[in-house]
Amino acid sequence: MTLLYRSKWTFTDSLYCKSVRGLAFSPDGSYLAYGSGENLCILNAIDKRLVYIVRGRNTPKGVSTVTALTWLPHDAFHLLCTFSDGLIATVTRLANQLHVGGIESMVLSVTHIAVNTSGTRLATGGDSGISIWFKASTGTWRLVKQLGPPQRFQDNAYMPIEVTGMHWLESKTDQLIVVYKAHGVQLWNISAGTVIASILTTSNPIGSSSLSPDYKTLVLAMQRGYDIHHLETHVPLVSIPHELHAPGPVIFLHGRLALLGASRRGEVSLWGSSDGEKLQDMKQNSSDNWQSLAAYDDKFLIATATSKKIILWEAVEEEKKEDSAPSVAGGQLGGNWWVVIALSTVIALLLNLLLELKSKL
Repeated sequence: MTLLYRSKWTFTDSLYCKSVRGLAFSPDGSYLAYGSGENLCILNAIDKRLVYIVRGRNTPKGVSTVTALTWLPHDAFHLLCTFSDGLIATVTRLANQLHVGGIESMVLSVTHIAVNTSGTRLATGGDSGISIWFKASTGTWRLVKQLGPPQRFQDNAYMPIEVTGMHWLESKTDQLIVVYKAHGVQLWNISAGTVIASILTTSNPIGSSSLSPDYKTLVLAMQRGYDIHHLETHVPLVSIPHELHAPGPVIFLHGRLALLGASRRGEVSLWGSSDGEKLQDMKQNSSDNWQSLAAYDDKFLIATATSKKIILWEAVEEEKKEDSAPSVAGGQLGGNWWVVIALSTVIALLLNLLLELKSKL
């Protein structure tokens, strides 16, 4: 028997499933949030019911659109969502009723948002720069710092600044990774406001990135494939050649045992992260471009989105065909995949618990 991901349901809607971005599971895996034009939409992950909709504000240029979103960890239902008019909306639920508040970021070009595991620090970023917010004891967010532009070199001196990812290093909560399309990767010390380490990839633009749950490795999706870097040495551990042409989203799965990568031309595949072996191609029966990916390891769920539909995939055991490609149970994960993944999940949960306890001391 082998483990393969198979589609469980497909969600389409002409009004509420268009230009999908920011796909994300809630902390308990019950809900799936995403942006669809001017609407923040929340699906029930079990039966694909559209349960909540938050519409952008009316502006002189039309209704504001969703640009990025994230769930806050350790809260059953708490979202942060940025809109094109500069609003950072806070969305919570009480007695099955949504409560929407917000703060004005004064920056209209936020394309990425990241919150640390303790839920106390927030980064918002785009071509206008990176803003750092701290959560006050009252629960409100306070702007504390603006980070400067990335370092420029001869190869990228005239390239536009475009943020393609941000990740907090939880083991050192004062450090933030910022990934730029044409200016590489920069590790910031927030208190000092300085760059303390860089990864240069000027000849190979970065489309997206993902940080492993143990904060030790970073995967970069580029035109020629995927590079997995060790964050202490800042050198590639594994390079997976793959002609992405226009790199799409990428995420780590099952701790950091595997990664899921998509191209903008309709391909999405599962890879072993230690040896680069392809484990599975996930077919969508169309050539629509993939816009966003999300995963919930505890329930072995993956969500993928194009501009027109969202597909939920669930891991199932199947008899392996002789001519089939390696599966999640093959390759680096080995035949005892339940043991490997269960252990990695338990270790990740224990690490998160220790970090949470440390933050309270």
